[in-house]
Amino acid sequence: MNGCRGRFWSVAGRLMLGLCLSALLGAGVGCETAQKPKTEKTGVSGSYAFWPFGNIEPRVQYVRTYATAFDLTNKKQSAFDKAVFGDENTPATAINKPYGVEAKDGRIYVCDIRRPGLTVLDLKKKQMRLVGVTGMSRLRNPVDVAVADDGEIYVADNSAKMVFVYDRNERYSRTIGHEKFEPVGVAVFGDRLYVCDKESQKVEIFNRLTGESIKVFGEVGDGDGQFRLPLGIDMDRQGNVYVCDMMRCRVQKFDPEGNYLAGVGQIGDAPGTFARPKQIAVDDDGILYVVDSAFQNVQMFNSDFQLLMEFGAAGNFAGAMNLPVGICADDATIQYLKAYLHPGFNAKRAIIVTNQFGDQIVNVYALGERNEQYTLADLLDRRVAISEGTGRNPVMAELQSQGDQPEPLPEPAPGEEGGGPPDGSGGGGGGGAPSAALPSATGTTASRTRRSGRPGGAAPRGFRQPGMSRGRGWVWGSLCAGLAGLVWSGCSIEKNYELLSFFFDGVPNPNALPIMAAAGNPAFIRQSPTYSGHRPYLDDRCVDCHGSGFTTGGVTAAVCMKCHGEVPQEYPRMHGPVPAGACLWCHVPHESAWAHLLKAPSRDVCGQCHDSTLLSSSKVPEHQDEARQCLDCHYGHGGTSAYFLRSASDRVEPKAKE
Repeated sequence: MNGCRGRFWSVAGRLMLGLCLSALLGAGVGCETAQKPKTEKTGVSGSYAFWPFGNIEPRVQYVRTYATAFDLTNKKQSAFDKAVFGDENTPATAINKPYGVEAKDGRIYVCDIRRPGLTVLDLKKKQMRLVGVTGMSRLRNPVDVAVADDGEIYVADNSAKMVFVYDRNERYSRTIGHEKFEPVGVAVFGDRLYVCDKESQKVEIFNRLTGESIKVFGEVGDGDGQFRLPLGIDMDRQGNVYVCDMMRCRVQKFDPEGNYLAGVGQIGDAPGTFARPKQIAVDDDGILYVVDSAFQNVQMFNSDFQLLMEFGAAGNFAGAMNLPVGICADDATIQYLKAYLHPGFNAKRAIIVTNQFGDQIVNVYALGERNEQYTLADLLDRRVAISEGTGRNPVMAELQSQGDQPEPLPEPAPGEEGGGPPDGSGGGGGGGAPSAALPSATGTTASRTRRSGRPGGAAPRGFRQPGMSRGRGWVWGSLCAGLAGLVWSGCSIEKNYELLSFFFDGVPNPNALPIMAAAGNPAFIRQSPTYSGHRPYLDDRCVDCHGSGFTTGGVTAAVCMKCHGEVPQEYPRMHGPVPAGACLWCHVPHESAWAHLLKAPSRDVCGQCHDSTLLSSSKVPEHQDEARQCLDCHYGHGGTSAYFLRSASDRVEPKAKE
C-alpha cells in the first residue's frame, strides 16, 4: 500500500511540476532558449550563435540540433501527456551514439554505433527512418556513410568487415569487400568507391557498381603518402582524395589515382595542428573541414591548406560540441533550414557535425555571410554568449586537476608497424612538418612560425584565426587520467562505459556484441568437449539470468553484475573492458570448450581489440611463441602489476608441440 501511495504522489508531483513549468515558460521565464526582445530597427527576435568571435563578419551560424523524431516535427510531448501516456521518446526514436554522417538534398544519414544502424533524418518529409537494423542488411558497427549522385548509400561497417550498399529507396542491395578487410571510411566519386581500410592501413578503390577492386594506394609509415591510421576520407569536385590520418594528426591530398599531392597538420596545440582528428569534409568550394575530438571543434582550410577559421567548442551553449566525430557539408540541405536562420545571414550550405555525448547529438551549422541590408551590429546584437575555449570540459578539467598519471605505455619496437581500432586510443607520432607550409603575412612560407601562438597566414577576407588557448600537454594528460578516475568512481556499468569510451575510443560496447558472440549462436551453446560451464546453466537455473519470461537474447552485463558485482573493482588496476561491462565480448554465458568460459582461445579473444602486431613483437620474445596464450602470462580482469603480468611463479609454461 505504501508503494502504491508513493507512486501516486510521484505521478502527482510530476504533474504539478509540469504545470508549474508550463506556467513559467508561458510567462516568458526560460533558460538558454529564452528569446531576446525584438530589435526595433530590424524586427528580428531570438538569439543566434555566430563564428568567428569578436567584432568580425559572421561566417558560420549554429542552426539547430537533431536527436529524436520529435526534433523533426518540432512537437514535444507535454509533461501531462508523458504522465498519462508514457514517454514516447523511446530509444527507437532517438539517435544513441552517432559517428559518420552524410547529407544529400534534405536527408541526413547518421551512423549509430550503439543501436547499431543507419538513421535517416528526412527534413523534407519530417520523418526519422532506420536502415540496416534487421535481416541480411543488419549493420554491426556502422562508422561512416557516403551517398552517390544516383542515391545509392554506402555504409562502412568495420565489425562486419564490409561495405553495405542500399539503393536510393533505402533497401538493401549488396555488399562490397573481401577477406582481411576492415572499412572505416568511405567516399564516392563517379563510379568509384574509395575506402579507408584499417586492416591494411591503406585506401582501396572499388568499382562501386560491380564491387571489383581497382587499386590500392598508401602504405604504413610516416612519410608523404603513408598512413598510420587512415580514418576520414572525402573528395573534392575534381575527384581529388583527402584522407585524415588520426594517428599522425595529418590530412593528405591525393589525385584520383592515389598519387600524393600535398598535406597539412601535425600533433600540436596551436591552430593548424591537431590532437585527435576524426572525419573530414570537402565542400563544393574546396574548403576542407576537419573535426577534432580532443579540441572539440572544427578547423577550416582552403584548397591551399591555409587555415581560415574554426568554430565550435566544449561548453553548455547553443552549438557546443561534446566529443565530435563526424562531419559533412551539403548545399541543397540548407533550403530546409531557412526558418532557423537569422534573416540578415545569407546561408550557402549546411554543415552537420555529430557529437557522441550531451544533448546536442547532431548539430547543424550554416556557412554564409551577412546580408548587405543588415549591418554587422544587427547580427551581433542577436548573438548569444558562446565559449571560445576549445578542447576542455568540466570532466576533463576535473581529472586533470587530480594529477593522476598511469603507467607508461611500452614503446614500439624499431620498425614495428602500428595499428589500432578505427577510433583507437593510441596517440601516435607527430608525422613530421606539413608538406604544404602555411604562408606568412608577408608571403614567405613558415610552416612552424608562430605569432602570439598562431601560425602565420593571410586568411581570405571575412575569415580570421582565433586563438586556441590550450595548455601544453593537456591532451595526453587528460586521456591518461581518465582510466585512473574510472577505477575509483564506482559508477554503474553504463557510466563506466561512457567514461571509458569518452577517453579511449574502441572500448567494447557491452550492448553491441560482435557477430560471433551474438546470443543464441549455436556455436557457443553445447560446445564439445566442455572444459568450463556456467554453474546456473549446468544446474538448469535459467531464470537466474533470463528471468521467468525466458528468452535467448535478454542477457546483458547488468545481469552478470547480479552475482559478479565485485569484479569491476576487484583489483587496484582494472582491464578497461571489465568496468565497462563488456563481459560477453570475452565470455559465453553457458559452456565453453576453453577455460574461464572464454568464447575462443585467449589469443583470439584478446585479438578482438588488441592489435595483432603485439603478438609478434620483437621486443617481447614470449609474444612470438605461438604455443603461448595471453592468459599464460597476464591476468584478464586486472591486477597489481604493470600490464597485469602474473608473477614468474604463476606463469604457465607452453605445452610442447606434438
